[in-house]
Amino acid sequence: MPSLSFTVSARTAKLIGQENFANAQGAIIELVKNSYDADATFCIIIFDNDILYMIDNGSGMTLDVIKNEWMTIGTNLKQKDHTSTEGRVKTGAKGIGRFALDRLGTNSTVYTYSKKTNKPLIWKVQWNNFNKENIVINDVKARIREIGSDNTLKVTVNRMFHNKPELISFFNNINDEELVNGTILKIENLKDIWDFNELENLYKSLEVLMPPQELSTEFDINLFSTKFLQDFGNVKNPNIEGYDYKLKVEYSPTQGDSLRVTLIRNELNKEKVLTDYSEIFNDEVMKRAGITKEKFIQEEDIYSINFSELKTFKNVEKRLAKEIGEFSFVFYFFKITQGEENESSLVKYPYKDFISAERKEFLKKFGGIKIFRDNFRVRPYGENGDDWLNLGHRQASNTWGVGQKLGGYKVKPTQVLGVINISRLTNIKFEDKSGREGIQENNTFELFKNSIIDIISIFETDRNIIMHSLYNLDKSRKSDINAMASATNAAKRVLRNKTSTITEKEYNHIDIQDKETLAKAALAYELKVKEQDSEIRMLRNLASVGLIISSFAHEVHNLRMRIVPRHRHLKRSLHNLISDDVISKLNKYDNPFFMIDSYEQDDIKLKHWLDYSLNTLQKDKRKRTNINLVNYFNSFISNWSRALTQRGITIKLTKEETLSFELKSFEVDLDVIFNNLLSNSINALKQIKTKNKEINIELIKEDSDIIIIFRDNGIGLGKEYSNNPDKIFNALETSRTDKNGNLIGTGLGLYLVKITVSEYKGSAVKILETKDSGFALFFKFKCFN
Repeated sequence: MPSLSFTVSARTAKLIGQENFANAQGAIIELVKNSYDADATFCIIIFDNDILYMIDNGSGMTLDVIKNEWMTIGTNLKQKDHTSTEGRVKTGAKGIGRFALDRLGTNSTVYTYSKKTNKPLIWKVQWNNFNKENIVINDVKARIREIGSDNTLKVTVNRMFHNKPELISFFNNINDEELVNGTILKIENLKDIWDFNELENLYKSLEVLMPPQELSTEFDINLFSTKFLQDFGNVKNPNIEGYDYKLKVEYSPTQGDSLRVTLIRNELNKEKVLTDYSEIFNDEVMKRAGITKEKFIQEEDIYSINFSELKTFKNVEKRLAKEIGEFSFVFYFFKITQGEENESSLVKYPYKDFISAERKEFLKKFGGIKIFRDNFRVRPYGENGDDWLNLGHRQASNTWGVGQKLGGYKVKPTQVLGVINISRLTNIKFEDKSGREGIQENNTFELFKNSIIDIISIFETDRNIIMHSLYNLDKSRKSDINAMASATNAAKRVLRNKTSTITEKEYNHIDIQDKETLAKAALAYELKVKEQDSEIRMLRNLASVGLIISSFAHEVHNLRMRIVPRHRHLKRSLHNLISDDVISKLNKYDNPFFMIDSYEQDDIKLKHWLDYSLNTLQKDKRKRTNINLVNYFNSFISNWSRALTQRGITIKLTKEETLSFELKSFEVDLDVIFNNLLSNSINALKQIKTKNKEINIELIKEDSDIIIIFRDNGIGLGKEYSNNPDKIFNALETSRTDKNGNLIGTGLGLYLVKITVSEYKGSAVKILETKDSGFALFFKFKCFN
């Protein structure tokens, strides 16, 4: 049987190449990367009417390279020989970059001057030849010839632009030894109109093509147009300074699991903090976070954490962290306005001065979290407001100011600039999409995204802790609570005088102290209302779920009554139709009764959830009454027993039999506390392998106090809370993740527990230390007398 060879039409080969360039800008950027791969120190782009020149001083090409590499479409040379002579990682890998020439114009000429030979070459092709009918790729020819050895790069450039004195002057400023070898691309009959707006957009794209100056390799890009010679020129990638925070992390799995962290705090006037606000270093939260006076004044705070212990990897195999590969991430935060909350912020937080308009313009141009692979930007991440990490969504769910609530601060995407450096050598799981616009979405990249968010939270936590301490210091100095109490008395005096027989003139001269007290209290109440308003907005979202259930309560109640008995009715009907003899011969998965039993178990779980939902909505639970806690917990255990039994969990109540435990409370408050705790315990116990999964509730009487201890022997608090366990009470704080490291908990359960307990005078809640594993909470309430 004869063998047959595949062939490809010339037109198809060209179309495959063109698909890799979404637009002309992308094609130019691809050719700039080729200059970089050739170890050039510059790439000069010149638009001269309907001709585009791209000039570099790289290594050039020999005749062999042109024949065997440049003329081979889809070559894998850069995959095998991935490092240049000067040690640069080559950016191309698909071998179709030469089709960028076709994307830009119909005719192309390449002048190349190789370092290895003294034989300059000219290569020409007409791309329209690929469109001819009935020809295959091998039928398309390019012409090549040698030119005189006295033709250096500089000689050719001077000949090309002899009538352009501005350009000749520019080239004369380049050392002669830098204009010997290299490549000139001449692209004619351009397919796009390059007016001023298009050139400006190209210039902006080139500005962010490579990392900021402090992080990038020596490689200059210049853009000129003979129509607009005064408008462009050297492309300057940003020089980042004047930031409020800088966070730099470096990770290399070959060096172990360590994530090296460098934190630079530049937001506050440190001298002023030390002289006028030094009390914050006595704050317990600051102490737990290890932010001492000495660390605060350091230029850099350097430490290491385990990469695989980030929240992202909590429920993920640790080896998957290594699959991400080596990377570095530099994150910058810029405040846009001096007072983020209100004008009093300038007193509360001793910010450094800055010019707001300049920052806004800088962030508009260069802001966003961008990915760079081997020194070149991967589009579209961070481009034109692309919030690929969903930082905006995170921030929108939290309207608190930076210092108002501990754990509540999330940064806005419009205030950040980030540089993520990866490499095709060390991040092999990060493959380009077919159109080179982004990285393929796979599990490894999803984990990487979530780990970047965890790293950003290092900054958020640090800033939040410092600002929260300053916020509390300001509150204590203003004595808001005392001001409110004094204001109440002052208001009563003012109203009493208003209704008395004193004259209007006498009324207008009421004690100035009362007026000042009222003014201070008004500000304090305003701030308190803002805090409560934030809480109300968040809780309103939760309440809407209950309202939906409530609106269908009657229908749901009827469904609940029918959901389990229906299986008995169905079995009875089937028994009348199918004999026991027939059933006995069926395998398990063909047996309808086995299937019905399976459905019944699912419906029992659904009924339990409906019981819980409907029980929570009962009106009498929203009345403050004297609650016998023993009866309450017996009922609580009974309601949850079936769900816990199915999960192999036992729950018991421990108490002194002779004592009574009565608490004046809203039953719905107890439901909020203990249903949330039980839900957390179920999740924690699911992650351990022991057969003895236990939840214990203990009631203790101490004088006029009732002590409740709620504990389980589950997985316990994660290592991320070892230094600051109380962080679990912060709003939106969650450690639950899916297999890709995405946060799946609401982060509101223990926050609701904390604020519910705080509503009861003399009450308290704290975390108890456990000897081995598990988790325990201590509650104290005043007895009902």
